Amino acid sequence: MTNFLRFLEFVHDRKDKHVSQYGAEYLQCFALQTHFDKLATLALYAQASLIIYRQIRKPNSKTTNMLDWGPLHLKVEQHIDKIISNPELLISENATYTTGAIDGKEWETPDAVAAILKMAPELPHLSNLVVEFFTGA
Repeated sequence: MTNFLRFLEFVHDRKDKHVSQYGAEYLQCFALQTHFDKLATLALYAQASLIIYRQIRKPNSKTTNMLDWGPLHLKVEQHIDKIISNPELLISENATYTTGAIDGKEWETPDAVAAILKMAPELPHLSNLVVEFFTGA
């Protein structure tokens, strides 16, 4: 979020002061910070857990029954429980795909995860939202 604020300050100094002033105030608003937390949570959930479901879309998956994927669903549930117990595996400064991704493989969108982890200290509700969202999942 700091980069957004710097950009708006830049715009404020050089262009339309009215628009950039309100834009900066809005970005600093608690409600918008919560929206960033929510978007970050959704992105992290997809990167940490849902990516494994790529396996279902493989060409040979047409011959398998959904019930055949029971072990995969159990693995997802166990990984989600692990993140709920220790969200730092996913959102700390030391978090990596080896600790946060279900399969321990590189993030599908590493730039998105890197941006979220960089912003994490500025997202005060991220840890709680991750726990709540993963609990609901």
